[in-house]
Amino acid sequence: MRTKQRVLNKVVFNKTAKEWNTEKPELVRKNHNIRDYGSTHQLILIANLETLNAELIRNKINQYDRIQMLKQAAVEWLKSVLKSKAIQDTLIDSPNIDKYKQININNVDTDKISPDLKKKPD
Repeated sequence: MRTKQRVLNKVVFNKTAKEWNTEKPELVRKNHNIRDYGSTHQLILIANLETLNAELIRNKINQYDRIQMLKQAAVEWLKSVLKSKAIQDTLIDSPNIDKYKQININNVDTDKISPDLKKKPD
């Protein structure tokens, strides 16, 4: 289960919870976690990606390919959300939506090396 969460955190937040914890020890001491600071869009995205991730694992898709597929799905979902006025109106409180408008779908698969989710952060 933890590996699934690490993969989703890496896809959505571009870091694992462990990396975030290392960067934010003062928040960890207050029992906060990476998802406490996710935008509305990020948290909904994680919920949507969990099912896809589980299906990819069931189909024995390796971690690198799974991460690439999850990234692709994340970009497509975000592009869809950004086109929907109704969804944007209900998620107006999301402070990070502007950075998603900058996502270039052509750059999603540019990472040639799978993130090592077992590696300790530097």
